[in-house]
Amino acid sequence: MKKLLVIPIILIALTGCGSKEVTCTRSTNQTNLTMDVRYDVKYKGKYVTNEKRTEVLKTDDESIIKAYKAQLENIFENYKDLKYYETSIKVKDNTLTAYTDINYSKVDMKKLKKIDQTVTDEKIKLNDLLDAYKKLGFTCNK
Repeated sequence: MKKLLVIPIILIALTGCGSKEVTCTRSTNQTNLTMDVRYDVKYKGKYVTNEKRTEVLKTDDESIIKAYKAQLENIFENYKDLKYYETSIKVKDNTLTAYTDINYSKVDMKKLKKIDQTVTDEKIKLNDLLDAYKKLGFTCNK
């Protein structure tokens, strides 16, 4: 009987110590344009371990898609040689989808700090990141 009680306690302890996830979203609807942004942030304790960003722009105006794609390519160019910071852009019909996957546990934070002036520490604090996203109009669920 005691062994049966120990197993659930161990499982709770193990799952409680693992990484957790919070999702932040923001949507914009304008004439002839919609933008849906989703950031999935994994964290352990008070530090972010991984972040996956998905941005979806839909418009019938091809010039907007071209301009936004060029802007993203210019930004992503800075990160192209940084391992564990993956980016991609896909355009299909009237939709542009941009992906970013950052593994903060493995990325060279010193190099990242040189590229991205908003990164000030060797680790990304969850509360700082969520506060920044909320100031940008994101809704985050924990």
